[in-house]
Amino acid sequence: MGAQLRVFRRRIRSVQATKKITKAMELIASSRIVKAQQRLDASMPYLTQLVDAVSAAASHASDVSKHPLTAKADKQERAAVLIITADRGLAGAYSTNSIKEGEALTQNLNDKGMTVLPFVVGRKGVSYYRFRGREMGGEYTGFTDQPSYADAKRIGGDLLAAFYGDENQEGGVDEIHVVYTHFINMGTQETRVRRILPLEVVDEVIEPNESGMPFPLYEFEPSSEGVLDALLPRYIEQMVYLSLLTSAASEHAARRRAMKSATDNAEELIRSLTRQANQARQAEITQEISEIVGGAREVQRMEPAGGAQRQRVGERCAGPVRDAACEAGFGPVEERRDGGDDARRDRRFGRAAIGDLIGKSGADGAGSGFVHVDELVPLAHCPFSRWRLCAPSLMPEPIIFAIPKGRILDEALPLLARVGIEPAADFFDKKSRALVFATNQPHISLIRVRAFDVATFVAHGAAQLGIVGSDVVDEFDYSELYAPVDLGIGHCRLSLAGPEGSAPPGLGESHIRVATKYPATTRRWFEGQGIQAECIKLNGAMEIAPKLGLASHIVDLVSTGRTLVENALAEQTIISEVSARLIVNRAAFKLRSAEVPALVEKFREAVRDAAA
Repeated sequence: MGAQLRVFRRRIRSVQATKKITKAMELIASSRIVKAQQRLDASMPYLTQLVDAVSAAASHASDVSKHPLTAKADKQERAAVLIITADRGLAGAYSTNSIKEGEALTQNLNDKGMTVLPFVVGRKGVSYYRFRGREMGGEYTGFTDQPSYADAKRIGGDLLAAFYGDENQEGGVDEIHVVYTHFINMGTQETRVRRILPLEVVDEVIEPNESGMPFPLYEFEPSSEGVLDALLPRYIEQMVYLSLLTSAASEHAARRRAMKSATDNAEELIRSLTRQANQARQAEITQEISEIVGGAREVQRMEPAGGAQRQRVGERCAGPVRDAACEAGFGPVEERRDGGDDARRDRRFGRAAIGDLIGKSGADGAGSGFVHVDELVPLAHCPFSRWRLCAPSLMPEPIIFAIPKGRILDEALPLLARVGIEPAADFFDKKSRALVFATNQPHISLIRVRAFDVATFVAHGAAQLGIVGSDVVDEFDYSELYAPVDLGIGHCRLSLAGPEGSAPPGLGESHIRVATKYPATTRRWFEGQGIQAECIKLNGAMEIAPKLGLASHIVDLVSTGRTLVENALAEQTIISEVSARLIVNRAAFKLRSAEVPALVEKFREAVRDAAA
């Protein structure tokens, strides 16, 4: 047990160290996104003016369609594809999506009878093609997170050289495409394909600009064709530069999202490991107490009958049991040292005395071989210098029953009435802000809280029983919760929904963004589908998340589906069927065996009677 506990603690420390790293990387990526966006915005005015100048030169040129950068080859045999990936990993599916899109484009061009020559930006893409032994027209690494115009000019020059190459020589290409990741916002980036050569010439009427002024007049020296020859290479370089900038912003956004997901997973793993470590520690304490109790019983059984012998047994056992009680968190209990039979009887150990400590009780503790303690009082510190005899409690502790607000509450009240629990009148006062209510049962009190809080109160022992939906039980997955009875009320379903007309996520997708208030359940379900899900936690209004671009899908409870329809969403997949459950704290179920199991049985009978 001790070794197992050490293993858990070592793993917790390891995960905590990893969490610090991922959190730092998330913050760094967040700061770099802003700088990348600023560089992207700063490049747009120049591109706009360049496009206007190219359009003006083209409109005055004699025959633009015959220009080398605009003319299409009669027989298209070769194409170049510029694929922009990342130099570093830990960015989710950013590089993978670009490579997949490049492979799909390559297959499409091959189907048209064209040979594809890839030009690859980023170490991830270069490693992909090198590993497969595929020829590359160019390799560019070391600048993907902060590209400069010089990098774009070098890439653009290589692409133009490949495009201008003599058709009779190896290396000449007829088309050039760029695969890049378009930055839409912090939460959404799309992998896109753009053909940059040959340029497409479109005849259109130029409208006045926003200020109402007509299109400016240009004078070209030495000629419009000469100006066009000079501007078109710059235009190609600027398009490459723009693709690098928007890909850099998308890379930082993908890395921030991946590191946030890793940090959240680390926190969830720490919680799980902490829970397992606590269970291992409790099991270790329980085993030690059981060994002490068993040893004391065996010694008492082997000792001959007689007051003196029992007195010696009690003295020998007081120390170990005292230490066990200290380990369990119980406070100092003084030993009675007055003379007479009463003192000797109090110094004896009885089953009823230590029952709360070891989870057992007996009707008669006399002669059982344990110090008689009526009640062990929990204290923060336990010097345990003496045993103190505490007066037994005359009134039992009340049972706290947690019930949720909302829809389940209306269906749960008739069920509570069949069990014999009726809330006090102030429970039904809609103006009341109270959260704790008495019932017709003096030893039972109700607390009315949010559904998610019901599971937390019961799992941590603040409440002994509760009623909550199975969706909440699955989401938190508390090991301290026991759900013995399906109450047969609160029926609905936990479903995946998306915009009307959209397809549900398929096996081809590696990443999806989902808005939900059930992140743990959603993440587990998508892992089963082989898809990495980034869960955006919302406590309500999930239905507008796809419309605002926050997420592509939502996971939420669905009863009639009316809310989905009115927000242009469609239910795509049912993740689980949901109904209300009676939940019990496991420790309370064992330690309060005279009350809690009886209530559970009453609920079970009430459900059977309602179904009959």
